[in-house]
Amino acid sequence: MMTLRKRIFIIASVVVLLILATSLLLIVWSGRDKTEIIEEPAATTTSPILGQQNIIPNSILNDKSEQPLTVKTPSTEEMEKNAAKQLAKIFIERYATYSTDLPYQNIKDVESMVTENYWENLSVSINDNFEATSFVGVTTKAISSSFVSWDKTEAVLSVGVIETKEENGQTNKTNKNVIINVVKIGDDWLISSFSWE
Repeated sequence: MMTLRKRIFIIASVVVLLILATSLLLIVWSGRDKTEIIEEPAATTTSPILGQQNIIPNSILNDKSEQPLTVKTPSTEEMEKNAAKQLAKIFIERYATYSTDLPYQNIKDVESMVTENYWENLSVSINDNFEATSFVGVTTKAISSSFVSWDKTEAVLSVGVIETKEENGQTNKTNKNVIINVVKIGDDWLISSFSWE
């Protein structure tokens, strides 16, 4: 003999199952009414590298609303200016970064960046017998650069730097500006001189 509680549980379970079954049937039935979208096979392109095939969905190929990406190729002059700027920044960062632990290493590091004549001037100050009495370390970071003058074979740049100096346990930061002269010899830009402003 079933108790009232068991009867109520069975009836409630049957009602819930009927509701779930009905819901499932409605979902399946409504899915059949929608028109099926048949998408064309995606276009493929073959990459010149390793013959790899790249799949490009047709939705991207057929989308006329977006403009194609254009890549601006820098002109020869822009590339030359960029090379001169990069050289000037790297030069001043290396030359003006030094410590008493590695005396004159900063000058030795820029030998390949300067003209032969200018190297003769810079290398005169190298003293292999240098002995420091206390530690001094300077780190220089180029933060800006602009052309004072420009020609295809020579240019003058103004470079802004932040100099961080450690001495006697204290650290000081200073903003400085340097004028750097560069010349093109063959295919390379080289430093011909510089001076602090």
